[in-house]
Amino acid sequence: CIMCAIDFENRAKTNMSDEIFDKIIEELKPRVDYIRKVNLYSDNEPLLDLHLAERIKALKDIRIKCICISTNASALTKKRSTELIYAGLDQIYINVDSLVPERYEQIRLRLEFKKVYNNVLNFIRLRDELGKKVTIRMQMILQELNNDEKQTFVPFWEQFLSEGDLIVVHRAHNWGGAIETIEQDQDK
Repeated sequence: CIMCAIDFENRAKTNMSDEIFDKIIEELKPRVDYIRKVNLYSDNEPLLDLHLAERIKALKDIRIKCICISTNASALTKKRSTELIYAGLDQIYINVDSLVPERYEQIRLRLEFKKVYNNVLNFIRLRDELGKKVTIRMQMILQELNNDEKQTFVPFWEQFLSEGDLIVVHRAHNWGGAIETIEQDQDK
């Protein structure tokens, strides 16, 4: 996406090994009573991890209370959705930065609006059909390209979501001035 910091630095792209993940699980076990939430994402698309459902289940098996991912939903197929829901996912942040296909595809480069939109609706339907409690947080990152959609984003998604789900519109982060964002009064 054009507003993400992942491309600002020339960091080596790596994957967490199963050994490191297992070590983290062992270190979390004696602390589960103090851990409120584990986010399985950071500067990445978690659905690219083919072991994501297994990782969620491993965390649930040690009694982690809340497990969350944040996704652009491009790989949120019915199969992946089913795996995540049954593994015990508690929260999913879904980022859809425009409801106008052309704008969306300008913001989320190399993604197809129609595919993502259908993935999101299918996830919501599946969650509801299965009667599972997965909190959905629909998010839009406000920026120049979608600034006029702020007022329509919330009512649009309200028609699909359930009580307890969230809809969030927040401003793009300027990453310490690395990118230009819409200036707001509080920025001064």
